[in-house]
Amino acid sequence: MDDITAILGVKLSSDSERMLSGLANKQYKATFSADTRQFASGLGQIKSQLGEFDKSLAASNARVLAFGATTGVIYGVTRSIRELVKATVEVEKRMTDINSILGASTSEFSKFKGELFQIARQTTSSFQDLTEAAEELARQGLGMEETLKRTSAVMKLARISSMSVVSAVEAVTSAINSNNDVLLEAESLTQKLAAVDAKYAVSASGLAEAIKRVGSVAADAGMDIDQLIAAITSAQQTTARGEAVIGNALKTIFTRAQRPKVLEDFEALGVATKNAAGATKPLSEILIDVAKQYDNL
Repeated sequence: MDDITAILGVKLSSDSERMLSGLANKQYKATFSADTRQFASGLGQIKSQLGEFDKSLAASNARVLAFGATTGVIYGVTRSIRELVKATVEVEKRMTDINSILGASTSEFSKFKGELFQIARQTTSSFQDLTEAAEELARQGLGMEETLKRTSAVMKLARISSMSVVSAVEAVTSAINSNNDVLLEAESLTQKLAAVDAKYAVSASGLAEAIKRVGSVAADAGMDIDQLIAAITSAQQTTARGEAVIGNALKTIFTRAQRPKVLEDFEALGVATKNAAGATKPLSEILIDVAKQYDNL
């Protein structure tokens, strides 16, 4: 749509022209009057209200954080109590199982439990691990006194070797049952393993694992626990093959070296296999003599 421009002609009198001309040539100043104090007062009130709002917001945030922290603490305590109750029930169940095996009276078993608590403090062991070891040992037909002794030894071995409780029980049981020295106690065995662990490049857990594999065969071959530990340690220091592998190797050697045909072959090599009475010498002595002849073969 086009714009339409209209030109209007107005005829003014000479007086009107002079008046309009005078208005156009003058400067005008507009003055407004306002009370600034009222304006500042309004801003101050707004600022004060904003400050109060900020404080309220901060307080609300603090209450939210406090509530979250409190909820977390309550949840943690509840969970701890739940786990404690669960552990207590499990321990009581194991204690009942142990007493069903031992068949002790109420007073005797109360004393037994007190001794177990003492072992737990001495070995810094959890009561769950302790009762697990005691139950495994009690199943072997041991009396209360021997069960306590072996439980203490097992927990010490598990602590110094980082073995599981079941593995420590198996290692101690295998070493004691396969040893020719019936006077060997579990405590003494643990001390031997710890001493060798500290002095040589072998671990107590590795020694225990090797003994578990070869112990019974070594006992049949006439070796005592000290000779067996020495043989495992020497082989480990020389070959660095690992105690478990060495245990299996010694088991094979001890088994085959006692065969009649092998003993005959030893005799043919100049190694005496019988003593003056005609009885077969201990395998440890035979193997030492074989080692002396080995380089001359």
